[in-house]
Amino acid sequence: MTALAASALYVAVMLALSSGGPSGAGAPGAARAALGSAAAAADGRLTQRPPDSWSAAPGEADPLRPVMEAASAVGSPWGLGAVLMAAAAADPEAALDGARALVGAGALTAAHKAVLGRSRPWLQEGPAHLTGPVWADDSRQSLPSGHAALSAAVFGALGRAFPRASPLLEAAGVLVALSRVYLGHHWPTDVLASTSLGRWWAAAARGGA
Repeated sequence: MTALAASALYVAVMLALSSGGPSGAGAPGAARAALGSAAAAADGRLTQRPPDSWSAAPGEADPLRPVMEAASAVGSPWGLGAVLMAAAAADPEAALDGARALVGAGALTAAHKAVLGRSRPWLQEGPAHLTGPVWADDSRQSLPSGHAALSAAVFGALGRAFPRASPLLEAAGVLVALSRVYLGHHWPTDVLASTSLGRWWAAAARGGA
């Protein structure tokens, strides 16, 4: 399965789970299980390699790659920090909520990465390859996806403060998570689980879980 096909299947899963709001509560349990199974099936068929460099010669790079690279940059801690600074100009309290969500989701993500030790897709070792505790080997820290978890947490927190912008924020979170699969950094189930983790933390930080 190509990166594009696996990514398309994943984004369909994410959009379905997102349709019920930040927690995905609108999707029945059976539907969530079926969609999770679809993401797991994409895991098993996905083949990947390290992403191309920004310095690739003109005409050789995938035309979607710059979009995915940009989305991935937005989902980084630095990118989300810039989003929160922009939000602070409109609503400092909302930005503070988003910052709490960012820090908490970051701590949870780092702890899970260190304990699980799942191999990145580009290692070609398969989606079920978990080594157990690792500390400094990024190639063994596929689960969870920090970009997906942090984006879900921050955009979820901001979505409550800016309800009119909530659909756009939801879409941004999906695009960030999609970019991590497309670029070969994560398995579909990595970002699916991580988005759920980030949304849960955003709700818990506000007393909504």
